[in-house]
Amino acid sequence: MNESWLYILAITFLGAALSFMAVISYTLLIREREKSKRDNIMLDLFREGMERQVYNLNSKILEEANRFKDVNHLILEASESREDDFYKKLGIEKNIVKPEKDLVFVLTPFHPDFEQRYKAISDACLDLRLKCERGDEVQTRGSILRYIVNRLISARVVVAVLDGRSPNVYYELGLAHMMNKKVLLIAKSPKGVPVDLRGEQIIMFDDMESLRSAVAENLKSALISN
Repeated sequence: MNESWLYILAITFLGAALSFMAVISYTLLIREREKSKRDNIMLDLFREGMERQVYNLNSKILEEANRFKDVNHLILEASESREDDFYKKLGIEKNIVKPEKDLVFVLTPFHPDFEQRYKAISDACLDLRLKCERGDEVQTRGSILRYIVNRLISARVVVAVLDGRSPNVYYELGLAHMMNKKVLLIAKSPKGVPVDLRGEQIIMFDDMESLRSAVAENLKSALISN
């Protein structure tokens, strides 16, 4: 009789313990779900707040950009005026110079060591039925700079050989960038390229045939986008 009583008591206690654990588990599950809902609500509020801040920041940036133009229009106009003065000093009327759709103007050191490079570039242009020129090919009276600036204005694409670090090449390259010309940069190795140009796309080559092929491919892309 005592053993039966103990057995019933144990069963009752075990059932009560299991019921208690079930209630606790259910309670925790409900709390977890509520916590998850709260987290989602907080996340939505956070996203909404961030989006609002980004929108306000964009609006402010736009206002600042317009305000900068309003306040500094004289400076901006003076910059354009200085560019016009540059052409006037050379006796060039930029708006009159005719663009040539097939002209590729090459900036390269005038040295025998670079003749093969120029020939490879010239051959690539010939393959695409483009006209290839460099500054020393035409005998001109007066300012050679005036002639080069004229050809830069006319050119559809400018090719610059960076090897040799020629001051003339880099000066003329700066002019081409000022004119927003499509420019192809060429170098045998990145070692000779100035730091401020290493972030640009540069055509590297192993030999003259690979240079010719690479220039032709890049010219095709340039003509499509330009």
